Amino acid sequence: PLYLMYTGRMKFMLLVGETERKAQKLLSACQAQLQYNKRLINDYGPRYKHGDWSSGEFLTNDGVRFMALGFGQNPRGVREEERRPDYIVVDDIDNKRHVNNDRMMREGVEWIFEDLMGCFDETDGSTRRFVFANNNFHKNSITNRLKAKVKVLIHKARSNNKKLQHHIMTINAVKDLQTFEPNWPEKTSADYWRDKFASMPSRSFMREYMNTHIEDGAVFRMEDMQWKEMLPLKDYDALVFYGDLSYKAAACHKGMILIGKKGREFHVIH
Repeated sequence: PLYLMYTGRMKFMLLVGETERKAQKLLSACQAQLQYNKRLINDYGPRYKHGDWSSGEFLTNDGVRFMALGFGQNPRGVREEERRPDYIVVDDIDNKRHVNNDRMMREGVEWIFEDLMGCFDETDGSTRRFVFANNNFHKNSITNRLKAKVKVLIHKARSNNKKLQHHIMTINAVKDLQTFEPNWPEKTSADYWRDKFASMPSRSFMREYMNTHIEDGAVFRMEDMQWKEMLPLKDYDALVFYGDLSYKAAACHKGMILIGKKGREFHVIH
């Protein structure tokens, strides 16, 4: 946002956090750079404006507005004179305590598409930059629901040969769990992530750092499952193929599984 501001392409930034206090803390990072970063002040001049530099909402001396809101607060009517937000960012709003509340998650997505995006200027040619940043840690989360809806919008644009206006970026901590090569090598090493993986439950690692939804099993947990090369079928002590099928129209879907037993090991073959 500071880059957009200094290049004259942003006039009003609205930042939304999980709570208003968290949003204000996130916004204070921009505020501190504008007020105290001597290199920015030297290159672009001072932007601090006396009397309008409060926490959570401030105005630069050349008229660029910054504002913070908590998730779910009413953003309608947010403006600076005739200007409406042209850059909206939603940062880390998902809450693990609420992901299993379908109504809250559904209403959260509706609030983003209706109330929040409704803050943009609807004039032809107006700038509408929207950024949503969050770990995708649960299939029921706002993040994952929003991702699914954006995929539909991308598909529609491609089907109608329209220019894409929506983009999804998924950045995992490491490229794979064999080499642990980090996607941000300037910050952390492969050894750092290898040690991190070894020191916490694999389910938690996959959810927090790899954007992968894994729910803990009641009998077989993720850390109980190991990858191993399959043996030739003739080398197993026993093979069992099991399918708990139902032939009623309203029946739920069941899995069928081929398991091989070798000593005290059980191999999920297919």
